[in-house]
Amino acid sequence: MKQCINNRHHFPRTYDEMSQAVQEEWDNLKPSDWNPLIDSMFKRLKECRERQGMQTRW
Repeated sequence: MKQCINNRHHFPRTYDEMSQAVQEEWDNLKPSDWNPLIDSMFKRLKECRERQGMQTRW
């Protein structure tokens, strides 16, 4: 999301512009964008448990 907003031709400069940009980028997401995150969730949770809730590489 952050990268998509940074790549816009006009970077949002106000709260309303940022809110609109986030909504537009959210609406543009496709399953192929979030499926890798879902697929890696088991590894992420396992690492979180192993690190007892401390910072992980994710």
